Amino acid sequence: MGNNNGNGNGHNRLTRILLVYRHRFLRWLSSHAPPLSVILLLTALAIGLATGVGAVIFRFLIYSVEQVMLDGEAGVVPAVRILLAPALGGILVGIITYYFAREAKGHGVPEVMQAVAMQGSRIRPRVALAKILASSFCIGSGGSVGREGPIVQIGATIGSALGQFLGVAEERMRNFVACGVAAGIAATFNAPIAAVFFAQEIILGEFAFFSFGSVIFAAVTGSVVSRVVYGDFPAFSVPPYQVASHWEYPLYVVLGILSAFVAVFYTKAVYLSEDLFESIRKIPEWLIPAIGGLLLGALALSYSYIPGLEYHGMPQVFGVGYDVIEATLHNRYFALAAVLLLVLKLAATSITLGSGGSGGVFAPGLFIGAMTGCAYGLLVNSLFPEITAPAGAYALVGMAAVFAGSSGAVITAIMMLFELTGDYQIILPLMLSVVVSNLASRYLLNGETIYTLKLARRGISLAHGRILSVLERIKVHQAMRHRIHCLPENLSLLDFKEELKRHQHRAFPVIDSEGKLFGLVTAYDFNQLNLSGLDLEKETIKKIVIKDPLVTYPDATLAEAWRIISVRSIHALPVVRRDDRHALLGMLHQNDIRRVYSIASQHKAWQEVTEQQEKLSVTIEDDISEESVFVEFRVAKNSVLKGRLIRDLATGLPEQSIFTSLRRSGRLVIPHGDTRIQEGDLIELLTTNEKLPEILSKLFGGGELKEVGVKS
Repeated sequence: MGNNNGNGNGHNRLTRILLVYRHRFLRWLSSHAPPLSVILLLTALAIGLATGVGAVIFRFLIYSVEQVMLDGEAGVVPAVRILLAPALGGILVGIITYYFAREAKGHGVPEVMQAVAMQGSRIRPRVALAKILASSFCIGSGGSVGREGPIVQIGATIGSALGQFLGVAEERMRNFVACGVAAGIAATFNAPIAAVFFAQEIILGEFAFFSFGSVIFAAVTGSVVSRVVYGDFPAFSVPPYQVASHWEYPLYVVLGILSAFVAVFYTKAVYLSEDLFESIRKIPEWLIPAIGGLLLGALALSYSYIPGLEYHGMPQVFGVGYDVIEATLHNRYFALAAVLLLVLKLAATSITLGSGGSGGVFAPGLFIGAMTGCAYGLLVNSLFPEITAPAGAYALVGMAAVFAGSSGAVITAIMMLFELTGDYQIILPLMLSVVVSNLASRYLLNGETIYTLKLARRGISLAHGRILSVLERIKVHQAMRHRIHCLPENLSLLDFKEELKRHQHRAFPVIDSEGKLFGLVTAYDFNQLNLSGLDLEKETIKKIVIKDPLVTYPDATLAEAWRIISVRSIHALPVVRRDDRHALLGMLHQNDIRRVYSIASQHKAWQEVTEQQEKLSVTIEDDISEESVFVEFRVAKNSVLKGRLIRDLATGLPEQSIFTSLRRSGRLVIPHGDTRIQEGDLIELLTTNEKLPEILSKLFGGGELKEVGVKS
């Protein structure tokens, strides 16, 4: 008891100290009032430095764990270490993620995307420490994962922690998180340009140009920290490949299609493995990563005797695998070995992540892509030896294509491979394969990626950094502007120029003499107009009006409107009647959607509670009436329910029964399908008197009923 109080008092003292320093800092800011640009650059510098140092510590810890667990005499790792090291690492990972920070489980990027989209970019500071430790143990002990997922989560946590300390607004918090992500990627891979695009393209889901400067500054800072420690070298040494013939371009298109199928299989294999491990009931959750580690060790031992795949040190499927990738780029593997390593790496990564390991999917994706390109390159070399480059060139392009196909990040993939290799000569076929792979995999995965699919499985749909599941609940008429400033069709360009100065709008609806929508006129179109020789007083806005603009309707959802605005890169939509496209009802601007989204996402949990209540009220009124009862029970230490998923329990419930709420440590948790029941959870479900005995029998098997309460 005394220890708990001591810990609590220590935590409270630390909180008070931080609040004092925060107050002093904010008071200094208010008294000196430095320019906003200076503040942004200073915070980006702080985030970049902290994340860069974190990345260096992270890499050092991985190396240290590897030296302890997988070191051997004369570089030969004993078989017993290969078998047991991943299991030992899995035990440590399981303890950290289960008892300290569950967000540290898995590859980390989806958790950051969810925090940015749903939690106002707020991430618990402890996640950074938990992720560093868990991923170091996982990768260092042989886990088949990469460094990018952990460093993204670490950098994002550092940025979020600084934002929370300073009490900044949500939009600025997003910028801080992006700075941390960019600094982490830049420091880990010595790729500052790609790091900036990764933060914008994947984490934010949009290119926020107003924040580009600070994100670039943070990325440069993180990269400089890394270069001071490790030197300025690309991650891979690549021979100077180039296109051997123009006839190769169709072959690279085929490689893009092949890479898309490999990327889709890779994505689905990871989540299939996750489902299989989650179905294990009789083993404590924190111990499951050790089971995965044992399977990984057995897999590594099983192929060591295949000709061409022998190893004396680290197995090829262990860790990030950069040495194996470099050997592939230098044409040191034959076709069968490349195919076997592709399959083995897929299995190793799926086992590691599916069992609850901690690490990224980027490095395994590069490995799998290199093997895909290598095998394909050797095939086309044998068929068309005079017009094709060496297999290493195809391996290089395959790396980018598989990454783009799995992540959906086209620009990041192109820039990342350029910076990782320092090779620009093969950029054209690389770009071609990347685009083809991305388009094909998007189609095959219904628009999802290896990052967003994890969120989609939780019922969270993301598009361009916004939660479509939130926007789908809100109609356009709830967010649109009813009082709008319309312009007559015969307004002169000179008067329109004055309107732009007065109203600061980017788009105006134009109406005809009968008050009907004539079109839309934008500031962009006016600025693009060649004014030389024009009489602005005589020329009207008809010269630049868009006569058939894209529109939306009052009963459409904001998700539908956002898809139009984000994909077409427009700033506003006229809102019209469905039966008359010229009957103008209002205007919907980008900022209107952002404002409503910001409010709605902060109250998403409450909305879900309301929906549950509405659903229950309908059920009670239509089906259950006064025969309804609430069953409330607390999960005991040795309960058969402990560790099980809500969706598995719900499938066994009789009709007219539903889980309504779950309280954990005094906090309300909305029970989703992937919610795992823990000891001490207070669970409530709604059923009928008639179904009550069946409920108790299915959940408890007739026992464990001491803490079950029934409320009419």
